[in-house]
Amino acid sequence: MSILTNTFDFIKRHKKAIIASSTIVAGGAASIYYYLSKKEESLKVVDEKWENEYINKINILKKKHEYLLNAYSAARQLKMKEYVQKILKIIDDNYNIENIKTQIMDAETSDIRAKAFINLGKTAIARDISFSIITCCMLVALECQANVLAYEISHQSRFKNTSSSTDSEAYYTQTFLEMITLFISENNLKNIMTKINEIVFTDMESVDLKKSYTKDEFINNFVNLGKAVLHDDFFQSISDKFVPNMKFVRQQQIELVILFEDYVDLLDIINQNHILETLIEQYLTNFSSIAFSKIKNDNCYYVGLIPKISESYDQAVRQNSNLNVSDIITDIQNICYDKLLNKA
Repeated sequence: MSILTNTFDFIKRHKKAIIASSTIVAGGAASIYYYLSKKEESLKVVDEKWENEYINKINILKKKHEYLLNAYSAARQLKMKEYVQKILKIIDDNYNIENIKTQIMDAETSDIRAKAFINLGKTAIARDISFSIITCCMLVALECQANVLAYEISHQSRFKNTSSSTDSEAYYTQTFLEMITLFISENNLKNIMTKINEIVFTDMESVDLKKSYTKDEFINNFVNLGKAVLHDDFFQSISDKFVPNMKFVRQQQIELVILFEDYVDLLDIINQNHILETLIEQYLTNFSSIAFSKIKNDNCYYVGLIPKISESYDQAVRQNSNLNVSDIITDIQNICYDKLLNKA
């Protein structure tokens, strides 16, 4: 008898028992499936509830951060106006344009006059680039400061863990904000301008007074000269221009040290994202565009542009000081918030 026949006979004899057992197993499996399904649904509800609570908490913190950031940004605008006046004074003292003009007027020979004229062109352009780089760096730095403070106070502030949180918060905030004045110290700005002069004067050495420019050509050359300055190794890390004495910083209490470390990180990441370069490009475009607009022709020799570059400085400074940079500020704030939120 085959195995198949034996198996068939066994099934016939025990058919009822097999059916009953199958029913029990099937019922048990259904019960287990039902239990696991309900448990999974319950866990899913818990997960969704936790996720919603987490998202709500993040949204609340972000709104608090945005509120504080708006307050600090408003203060930043007032501070920027104050700092620009100091920057302008130091720049004026460093670039004595009027003295060079006097040399041109008093020149005894055409050769001496030509040399003085070339010097006027280099100096006027270096002054425009210095103003653009210094003020744009200052604007970015103030915005980074505002982001650090807004995030620190709106999130898990280390200030609040001290014995006198209100006094501590005021002290750390004041100390942190005042540290930026190191950047606009006369010595620091002179070092920056010396480097700018070195690059500009070298790059413009071969420029011919009789070189003809269209407006677009002049603007492109002007902007590219500013970019060449910014791409120099001296400017690759702008954070050391704002926090030149980290030894002093590290002697402070840990809360203040952490603020400065976050601040330095933000300055460097903004620079790496070319946001500073974009802002400076807008300033330089305005300087060169306003200068060329004084020319009534479609093209002009460089020798004819030099006086216009010098004469249009005050107008360009006013226009750049009132430039709408809200889009760039928004980009800075988004990058800063993302960096602070996801810092290690």
